[in-house]
Amino acid sequence: MKTSIIITSIFFTLTAYSQSLSLYLENDVIDKEDKHYTNGTSIVYVSNSYENSFINKIPTPFSQTKNANFGLAFSRLTFTPSTIKQKNKIVGDLPYAGIVNLDFFIYKWNESFFHKYMLTLGMVGKSTKSEQFQKAF
Repeated sequence: MKTSIIITSIFFTLTAYSQSLSLYLENDVIDKEDKHYTNGTSIVYVSNSYENSFINKIPTPFSQTKNANFGLAFSRLTFTPSTIKQKNKIVGDLPYAGIVNLDFFIYKWNESFFHKYMLTLGMVGKSTKSEQFQKAF
């Protein structure tokens, strides 16, 4: 019996100046065993750093900052039972579960502090289509 799950992670980042676009892919395919946290996908964009821009005018606590940037992230996480071939409910095991979310965030900082403000919108449960997504990939 295995006591751990092996998760492979692939991480790509494209950077131009200070803006970046990142892609995260995680999957337990190497272990050839679906169990609990089984895969995750995320794409993240972070803008250039701006001095005294419109982002600094967005009201936040400690908003007297010189530097700011913003970003967007889309993520999907999938959790599976011990066996994905079982049609009936497995007592004492996790059901298929999924989380899909979209994050909007702002970074503000100066010489003495760094703050992140974030709004997350998302779905949990059957509406995420995690079972279909897991079986397709």
